[in-house]
Amino acid sequence: MFNSQLVKSLHQNGGPMFAPVSHEIRGHEFNFMAGGGVFWVNTATLLLADLHFGKAEALQRRGVPLPHGSDRADLDKLRTLVEATSARRLILLGDIFHARPSGTEAIFAEWNAQPPLTTSSTPLEVLAIVGNHDRHGAANISTSVVRAATAQLHGLSWLPSYSEAGFSFHHEPSERLPGTYGFCGHIHPCLSLGTVADRARFPVFWIQPELCVLPAFGALTGGSAVSLGRADAAIILTPAGPRWAARARSADCS
Repeated sequence: MFNSQLVKSLHQNGGPMFAPVSHEIRGHEFNFMAGGGVFWVNTATLLLADLHFGKAEALQRRGVPLPHGSDRADLDKLRTLVEATSARRLILLGDIFHARPSGTEAIFAEWNAQPPLTTSSTPLEVLAIVGNHDRHGAANISTSVVRAATAQLHGLSWLPSYSEAGFSFHHEPSERLPGTYGFCGHIHPCLSLGTVADRARFPVFWIQPELCVLPAFGALTGGSAVSLGRADAAIILTPAGPRWAARARSADCS
């Protein structure tokens, strides 16, 4: 059961709000949340993609005048989603970091001072899938940014991918395990809605027959426009929450 007051805090204005969107995939229930998370109801697991922690600091080092605080806001949003869903597990679908961390990024102190907890105040199980920004061209995860991150960001179990109950969890769409239904990130999908003269672009959950691509969770991440296939569905993230933009038949996602 969702905590409606916490869900309300994820919305960006005070107007009418849309409830989380529930969608069945291969006999399992998934709730698509405001803020960009997917809650796998059957296993009490929250899925997030493309947090890009440390992006502000990385750009600041290159001379881009960005304010601090984006990681803190994203971490607050993450904690709110965990509490609102009563999640017992968190799967991060890659690009947890934006660049090789220096160790001075604010996220380390913020996360380690108060790691995400379950509603019963026990440590949340966190599976961190390695994304392309986490690898930084390394041949394997043992020599990548993951080594430093594992030592400094507490409580994460790093994996190249993960599968369970006929579902696979990975970073890039091409990494889906054959025969599974995949959940991934990487693309930062968006849809443009409206007319030629008056259009708006929204982050989107892109639901395909064998794959769901999550929108980027990080506040400083951009978006990439996608084109829906005939069998695809899309749930857009409006300022008032998630809602269907296009819907495929249930059989198309089986």
